[in-house]
Amino acid sequence: TQGCLQLLQHIAKRHHVRRYADIGCGTGVLSLAARKLWPQAQGVLGDIDAEAVGVTRQNARANGGTGRMAFVTG
Repeated sequence: TQGCLQLLQHIAKRHHVRRYADIGCGTGVLSLAARKLWPQAQGVLGDIDAEAVGVTRQNARANGGTGRMAFVTG
């Protein structure tokens, strides 16, 4: 996770992101970081575990809301 967060910061220095996907979102840490880096981007967050998607949704609500984020179980 730490390496992915560092990579997101590296990307943010060079690129404007409009859409992102967090496949296997778990708790949503990477999606929350992406939303902070690119607040206008649209995100799709998904996991095969419905409970993980629920936790991700709760974490998003607790950290600024779920706007511009779609949650998928599949």
